[in-house]
Amino acid sequence: LWEPLLDFLKTQDADIVALQEVYHTQNPELTENQHRAFTLLSDELDYPHAHFAPAFAETNIGHQIDQGAAIFSKFPLKL
Repeated sequence: LWEPLLDFLKTQDADIVALQEVYHTQNPELTENQHRAFTLLSDELDYPHAHFAPAFAETNIGHQIDQGAAIFSKFPLKL
């Protein structure tokens, strides 16, 4: 699903993209795309401003993975 999702977001060229239920981890042992969604989206999309707000942490695979909301914006974010 990653390629169609990235293609869609790139084609739409929205000023702001807001997503929920996004996973984010800095753990290098977790290489699955689903666990590193925020990092992958940040790397692939051309948005100069991004923010991740964790809502809770999942630990059901033996590692903590934050899940929450992600915002990607062409405009500066005031947090």
